[in-house]
Amino acid sequence: MGIREKKAKETREAFLDATIRMGAKYGLEKLTIKKIAEASPAVAATSYLYFKDKDDLMNQAFQKVDRSIATAFDHALAELSGRETLQQMAEKLWDMYFAKLMSDRDQTLYYFAFRSSPRYNKEIQQAQLEYFKSLVEFAGVMNQKYHVFDHVEWIVFWNFLIDGTLMFAYRILIQDIPDTPENRANMRRMCVAGVLGVAGK
Repeated sequence: MGIREKKAKETREAFLDATIRMGAKYGLEKLTIKKIAEASPAVAATSYLYFKDKDDLMNQAFQKVDRSIATAFDHALAELSGRETLQQMAEKLWDMYFAKLMSDRDQTLYYFAFRSSPRYNKEIQQAQLEYFKSLVEFAGVMNQKYHVFDHVEWIVFWNFLIDGTLMFAYRILIQDIPDTPENRANMRRMCVAGVLGVAGK
């Protein structure tokens, strides 16, 4: 990679990181290119060299966070031995996902805001299937073994493990609920019980 290409990549990443930080700070509806540029070493006018418009920039910022979560799931799935029970697997995945969400406040606030907005449309959701491919394939294997989705759709599993945990982490980060061992244990237990309930275990 040449100097010019490296600089372009760094500038593009700076815009994405600034979008995440300012989106977490101001909210998506109040986010402007000017505010994003204030948190980035790049000049506001140059954003259109890397992104079509503000919507494209915000979508790609979401996808950056989403891909990092997908990669974390990839690593967690690779660490499974295959000898775990369904409960143990659900617990390990929950522990990883919650730790990931709590590791970067701005990313999680931006992620929650985007997923809760009309921007989180079918096109964005369809793109997720590609970089969450390992998790989707894992769910398919689990269905063959435990018949998890014989009577309910994949979205039920997703709601228990993904959306419920995201809401929990979000409420902790905005200090809506206290971050206590008891609260963590209760949420973990509820999410895992939901997965087991779906599987009829």
